[in-house]
Amino acid sequence: MASMNMTFDPTAVEPSTGRVEPFPEGRYVLQVIDSDVTPNSKETGDVLKLTLEVYDGPLKGRAMFENINLTNASPQAQEIGQKQLSALCHAAGITVTISDSQDLHYKPFEADVGIEPERTAPDGKVYGPKNRITKYHFGEPSAAAAKPVVARPAPAPAATGSRPWKRTA
Repeated sequence: MASMNMTFDPTAVEPSTGRVEPFPEGRYVLQVIDSDVTPNSKETGDVLKLTLEVYDGPLKGRAMFENINLTNASPQAQEIGQKQLSALCHAAGITVTISDSQDLHYKPFEADVGIEPERTAPDGKVYGPKNRITKYHFGEPSAAAAKPVVARPAPAPAATGSRPWKRTA
């Protein structure tokens, strides 16, 4: 038994209806809002677990999750993961050495998001469909940069002649 350090009224909160369906495939502006490094399932390496959020647009605030292999006993898995991390860094404008996943937080970037279909694991557990990043965009004009810039009016030309507030006596 553990104290919840609060009083909770279940009639005051709408109950969860279950798993949220993935959002549609497409190009999105995202940002990392949380991260953690944990051992992989076989404990042969480390995984960077990212919580991403849609930064802008009609789905602003929707979350998705992404895992990136940082280290792995399989050189191929490690190489793929490190290339993914490099792509994320470049897309977010990070071109300096980082050592803390916090350095990835709140830096908007663009990526193509797809939907990984439902799958059944070898142990029989069924995992529903979920969003996955299929491509990070960098080194090209971004959608944010393509937005029209509202021109500000030019300042009024300087007045010539005497100024009314500077009266001579």
